[in-house]
Amino acid sequence: MISDVSHVLTECVGCNPECYSCTNTPSSCLSCYNDRFLNVVGPTCTQCALGTFNPSDNHQNTGACASSCTSPCAACLVSATTCTQCVANHKFDLGTNTCTPCDVGTFIASTAHVLASCTSCAATCYTCSSVDSNCLTCSKDHFYVPGASGSCTICTDGTFNLADGHQSPSPCLQSCSGDCAACSGSATACTKCNANFKFDSVAKSCIACGVG
Repeated sequence: MISDVSHVLTECVGCNPECYSCTNTPSSCLSCYNDRFLNVVGPTCTQCALGTFNPSDNHQNTGACASSCTSPCAACLVSATTCTQCVANHKFDLGTNTCTPCDVGTFIASTAHVLASCTSCAATCYTCSSVDSNCLTCSKDHFYVPGASGSCTICTDGTFNLADGHQSPSPCLQSCSGDCAACSGSATACTKCNANFKFDSVAKSCIACGVG
């Protein structure tokens, strides 16, 4: 930018960083980058609201950014799927500018972030949100306790639920086979044995003790 209409200056003056182009003064923006919109007061370039963008640089869109990011992008640039921040429970890949879901048993509480790894849920939760102990679903050897912060409680001995990722309330609905004092996933997948039975850790079964 050079503001003088008649001059012999050999160097142009740089615009302020928020301006794509400017005139008269470095802060008097003519056009904006794609993460900003043109505010006619000034005129200046104002940061887009979270979750919005403009499709290209060197634009003069006023009032607000015109396009919306696509979930799981919390913020984006250039296109609706080119993420710069992620929504909760998704991790950010800087190399591809994408957001991918956390693995089962992990979470991210922040609603707009650039974290590349997820945090483990508490051992009792199958999935969780906000904090590690706020269970969304339970593993098959637990039952779900609803509330403001859901939790999972281990089944009483001799009972189990059929599948991980459930919200079945107390009591656990399935019964273990007669030899198992406790089981997980199926009636015959023993984790504890009744009296006078020995535990086979490989077969997850209970074998009757010999006579004597």
